[in-house]
Amino acid sequence: MRSLVPMFLLSVFIAPLASPSQASLAERTLEGTAVTYMAGLDETHVSTQTGSVCVALALPKEWRGGTNDDGQLTLRASSGEGELEIVLRPVRDLTDWSDADAVKRDAAFLQRDHESLLGRPAQAVNLEAVGAAARWTATWIDASLPSPSHSMTVETYIVPASRDWLVELSVSEIDDRRLHEALVARILSGLQTTSRCARSD
Repeated sequence: MRSLVPMFLLSVFIAPLASPSQASLAERTLEGTAVTYMAGLDETHVSTQTGSVCVALALPKEWRGGTNDDGQLTLRASSGEGELEIVLRPVRDLTDWSDADAVKRDAAFLQRDHESLLGRPAQAVNLEAVGAAARWTATWIDASLPSPSHSMTVETYIVPASRDWLVELSVSEIDDRRLHEALVARILSGLQTTSRCARSD
């Protein structure tokens, strides 16, 4: 199993470039996000709404974060180990591909997006089913990459939320692969998608 290079390393490597996916930001601006630490349960409840879909999940321990101008929700573990990025992608963004499977179209979108940012094709790409989700990974190997192995793997889990929306989940900043996979499994098993987030008041 190749270790995943932390996402901040990817950000440093591609910092001078702009993401082509920004053209659709207006389509996926998050309308409402709640991040609440439940001390009695020692877990953080997260919900976010955009368009006709609400995504809700629970994370172990305390996490903090919020949305940015790119319509992306970024959460960081208060312990300093763990980062979760959530993007809600409208299926209508993916019209450049003719495949009937929206998840496969999203994987192709992510591959093109990253290859455009890095200016080179990935040496290895994989898409595999993980329960109701799909795990997309792409690996680059280059002497200029600042990791000891001179390789970088990016990973995103794609979850169909509705006929019109997909959820992209990216976990990083966890060195222990077992802990990484345990967190992903917990997120995927507890992920809920509805048409509207429940009000907390």
